[in-house]
Amino acid sequence: MGNSMHKDKLALSFGGPGVPETDMSKVDGAVRELYVNATRLVEENKHTLSKIEDYKGCQEHIRKSMSSPTNESYRRDSLSHLIPNVELIQDFYNAAHNQGVVFHELVSMLAGRGSQAHPALYKRLADVLVFCLTFDTLKATNPSIQNDLSHYRRYIAANKDNQSDLVPETMANSLSFFVADHMPMLKAIIHTLHDDNNPHTRRSVAQLANLTCTYVVSHRDRLDAATELYCLRAMTAAILVYDHTSEKGAFRTKSTVKIKQCVQALQAAKKDNAAVAPLQDCLQYLSRHFNDTQTPHRIRSMFE
Repeated sequence: MGNSMHKDKLALSFGGPGVPETDMSKVDGAVRELYVNATRLVEENKHTLSKIEDYKGCQEHIRKSMSSPTNESYRRDSLSHLIPNVELIQDFYNAAHNQGVVFHELVSMLAGRGSQAHPALYKRLADVLVFCLTFDTLKATNPSIQNDLSHYRRYIAANKDNQSDLVPETMANSLSFFVADHMPMLKAIIHTLHDDNNPHTRRSVAQLANLTCTYVVSHRDRLDAATELYCLRAMTAAILVYDHTSEKGAFRTKSTVKIKQCVQALQAAKKDNAAVAPLQDCLQYLSRHFNDTQTPHRIRSMFE
């Protein structure tokens, strides 16, 4: 009964935007400090999403510059638009690092506290995961980001003696690896678990997937579309992180993730909420273990 009550408390923390923030004034120092830091990151993430949503590529300026390679005016115009965009990509890169730091602090504290973990920390973990998946989805639909960076790297490679005001070549190379990944933000948090030998940190991620699934299923008649989508994005991102960091993955019969119930939750929701449909594709095409021979046929058939 105690564990069931704890899960219900956690579920309550996944309420929509209208639900007030948890009062953390009486919570012990370490938990409160982490919550405050995570909340600060969540606010920063809102600005990061706005930046990538508003990202405008330099295709036309690049085209003009390439069509007349000896035209200095075109070259300068192209560079004047490229540099701010590359600096913006560097902001995304730095944001990914920040996700990794806070994510690992959250799962480590949740793992260490077990059933006594504060529900608000699970909400912040969900916030980070939703941001990462949302960012990666937006990045995947904007090829200009990678195109701009590729052209910029070609420019600095040809002008090695005149780079004082530019993002340096070594950083540009790191940015190139970052944007080339199909899910750069999620990979940033996945990497933090590769050298973590504590199995409980991964279980915290799996538990979040199960909690958000349970919340959606048990509150479906009362959930607005935005809250439902938020929970299912958190669930999907948690499954992906767990699948990429667990040796046996999320899809096997005895997985810590209740994968059948999670997929059923997605299928039920997408009937009335079109924004949910891509999440099932994320599980199929962005996961690590879906195509393993050990994935049960009954799970595979749910994606057909």
